[in-house]
Amino acid sequence: MDTNIITIRQCTSSDWEELLNVSHQTFEDAFKTQTDPINYNAYTSTAFLPEKIKAELAETKSIFFFLIDNTTEQVAGYLKMRWDRSEEFFGTTPAIEIQRIYFYKEFWGKGYGKILLDFAENWGCENNYAFAWLVVWFKNSGAMRFYEREGWETFARKNFQFGSTVHNDYVFRKQL
Repeated sequence: MDTNIITIRQCTSSDWEELLNVSHQTFEDAFKTQTDPINYNAYTSTAFLPEKIKAELAETKSIFFFLIDNTTEQVAGYLKMRWDRSEEFFGTTPAIEIQRIYFYKEFWGKGYGKILLDFAENWGCENNYAFAWLVVWFKNSGAMRFYEREGWETFARKNFQFGSTVHNDYVFRKQL
């Protein structure tokens, strides 16, 4: 892929509104038609509030990046990484969580997921993390196949509260 057609840039506090929009719409693109509407609405009614996005951007142990499609000059998707929740799986070994990689539906299939995943892995290496880890929804077999192709392995399960249900999702890791 010609990497000149994309730009990856770190989000700042002034990006909160764009991040709110991309977060909400890409989550909808990924999950709305595949989940129970009541649980979907219960989750999204609190997950995508301006004050929540602003607070996430202000966190000192996480970082956001936009992937911008230079051919359209649009934000195509985003990445969030954090380094404050790894003890459960890695103890004191330094590990970075790739918490979110999402894209607008019109940018699916362009290879942008691999670009952001490679970017996250490289960022983790450059910042001295031994492992990267992420959680995949238990029904998302396409994402699981993608991560396995990229050298990730399933090693645990983790509960995720989604509305009134609890999903027992898969946890993947990769040594950096």
